[in-house]
Amino acid sequence: MSVSLPDGTTAISPGKLAAIATVMEMSPADRRLSSPAQWPDGWQFERVPDFGVDRYLSLFRAVGRDHLWYARLLMASDEIAAAIASATTAIFVLSIEGEDAGFAELDLSEPGSCEIVYFGVVREHIGKGAAALMMERVVTFAFERSVKRLWLHTNTNDHQRAVSFYRRFGFRPVRQFLELAEDPRLTGLYDQSAAPHIPIFRESIR
Repeated sequence: MSVSLPDGTTAISPGKLAAIATVMEMSPADRRLSSPAQWPDGWQFERVPDFGVDRYLSLFRAVGRDHLWYARLLMASDEIAAAIASATTAIFVLSIEGEDAGFAELDLSEPGSCEIVYFGVVREHIGKGAAALMMERVVTFAFERSVKRLWLHTNTNDHQRAVSFYRRFGFRPVRQFLELAEDPRLTGLYDQSAAPHIPIFRESIR
């Protein structure tokens, strides 16, 4: 749904989480190739065809907690199971020394298109080069399947360098939209210590 907001400021109700999302996409011609990098010993990034719901949610929370990812947490277990087991879903898991440390979830349900639905690394491994290695693998996987449009969206609650990171690989910003939801820290999806850099607004600002 598209709503025309007036220029200026728009008040957000107490208890809400607001973010500006940026949609980014690339075609095969947009791809910026880099020299193949060596994966460190003990690191693996493999597609996992049989990903259990409990393991999925544990990793989803571990990666998404700092950014208040919530969409999957609103779904029933059977809905999540169906989504991640779909033939058009591809989930890749980063394992470091045998521990889950990041993941990418791809949706190939639309012919000629692939959405990177979720992509991220747990906090303790940010800045070590894992995300770049993961993205190279994801982009290669998508374009090997005759995808013409690879796309994702990131928002202002994600890592501050997310947009510049995606640009490195050839993604282009194409549009923006406002995301508005109940703050997941106030509904019990996360405890209130999650994402301390994002304020919780319980009362109206006067």
